[in-house]
Amino acid sequence: TGQPADGEGQAPDAYLRQVLAEAGRSVVPSPRPPEAHAEPGGAAAHPVELLTERELKILRLLKAGLGNRELAQSLFVSEATVKWHLHNIFAKLGVKNRTSALARAQQNSLL
Repeated sequence: TGQPADGEGQAPDAYLRQVLAEAGRSVVPSPRPPEAHAEPGGAAAHPVELLTERELKILRLLKAGLGNRELAQSLFVSEATVKWHLHNIFAKLGVKNRTSALARAQQNSLL
């Protein structure tokens, strides 16, 4: 059928992380499925979406307590651009607000 077997033809995770790190990108572990919360030590570590350097910088500024206006001024962008980045961060981290984004970023050692 021409299809590789499971895992065959795929780059090892360590190699992918190294390549992404050299490109200035980060891997965000997948949010845990509901059943993983019940199991002790049952953390899922499958990479999902990558946060850009700009998104990581915004997370660091959020942690410092900056609001949208201050974020925009710090980054020399409009507030609308900040809101767009926040929307993308929330989607990638699987959260709905700043507090949850910061908590998830801490869980995933992004801050």
